[in-house]
Amino acid sequence: MEVENIKYIKLVRRTWWRRLLYSPKLFVRVWRVTRNVRLAFNAVRTLLRAV
Repeated sequence: MEVENIKYIKLVRRTWWRRLLYSPKLFVRVWRVTRNVRLAFNAVRTLLRAV
């Protein structure tokens, strides 16, 4: 059962990546979100360091 789940997850991940590569809009959106999250994280970290 668990092996099947792992296989399924791997397959889904692979197809998801393929879908990302095939649709630039989605790729750009995901990239922007990750970048924003990273920027926010850095800002919070610098604030904490300042305090």
